[in-house]
Amino acid sequence: MYALMRTWPAPEMPRPGCVWTHVLLLDIDALATVSELRALIRLVQRPQQDWKKAEYGTALSLDMSVKDASRPPIAYARTDEVLSIIYNPGRPRSIEAMPGELDELIFGLWSQQWPRLRRNFRFQTAVVGHDSPARQSMFDLRLISASALPEGPTLLVDAIEPRWVATAAEDIRFGPTGPFRTFLRKYGNDVRRPRSSFAPLATVFTSRGERLNGKGAYGVLELIAEAFPEPSDAITLKADLISGDDPGLSADLISLLSFLVSSDKGGSFPPIPDRAFRK
Repeated sequence: MYALMRTWPAPEMPRPGCVWTHVLLLDIDALATVSELRALIRLVQRPQQDWKKAEYGTALSLDMSVKDASRPPIAYARTDEVLSIIYNPGRPRSIEAMPGELDELIFGLWSQQWPRLRRNFRFQTAVVGHDSPARQSMFDLRLISASALPEGPTLLVDAIEPRWVATAAEDIRFGPTGPFRTFLRKYGNDVRRPRSSFAPLATVFTSRGERLNGKGAYGVLELIAEAFPEPSDAITLKADLISGDDPGLSADLISLLSFLVSSDKGGSFPPIPDRAFRK
């Protein structure tokens, strides 16, 4: 089960500092099949004056035929920044944001992930107090108020981001039906380290076609070997790259042979099938 929680202040309660928290317990299989996870926002409800406890202990159904309001462009103004923080190593996991400011973006980003990455994604969208380093490390992303930002130098996102960031950002803005999300679901299924695999997979997606058929093929193969060094890691992606079955994804055969012969990382790929030489 995956627990999704939303908390509200409860000033009407007699004890100072009280809050209401509604917890949704999501079946892992169901979490994998919902194309737009922001639909879950409709299910969390703040208790009202006449609330009944029993109403919060029953199963809920999610009607996907109900269309949410169109997405305000301002909600996605910081997409590149958030993508870089989550998927690039060494970046701080806490960024400043007002409560609710980036909810649309975070749920869009969560929806983009393949099933195993989704169920391991841990985030907070409104942190107002100081947490211990151990608690901070539990989350992949924390959106916190300025007063709760940790002391220290401000780390800025690079002005020039890798090409995959723009591709992922565009996919988040335009929804779940594009080829990028299909690619992630297919090739993210058998990677060993889901979150650290996102950037390499996205880079391969942006390298399809021309780069894999030219001088850039060697660099892409080297990237894959470094990101997925074990032969069984990302085996579906590696098999498609060397088989020639998918013209858009297949690596140039000469570059592939050169890499496998000359690189000490060639052992991370499976043997080239005979059919690749007949294409």
